[in-house]
Amino acid sequence: MNNLDPIHENIVEISRLFERMWEHGMLRQDIDSRDAASTIADLAIKFEEKTKEIDWDSGSKDYYEELEKFAEERLLFLYDNDR
Repeated sequence: MNNLDPIHENIVEISRLFERMWEHGMLRQDIDSRDAASTIADLAIKFEEKTKEIDWDSGSKDYYEELEKFAEERLLFLYDNDR
């Protein structure tokens, strides 16, 4: 049973994605942890706001795939290792 609300669940998922991207050198290595935490929380909220009209139960889109695409795009924009 899932006891997390969507925003907290998003924070967990985006944090995992952030860590994978950072470990694979996709993100700058000098990112301040407080900045990263704030960004992850903001992305979790923005994703919910952006997708509030989507009926996830219809099966037309996968929640976690869409969350990962959304977060990866924004994390790369903010913290791309090539910047």
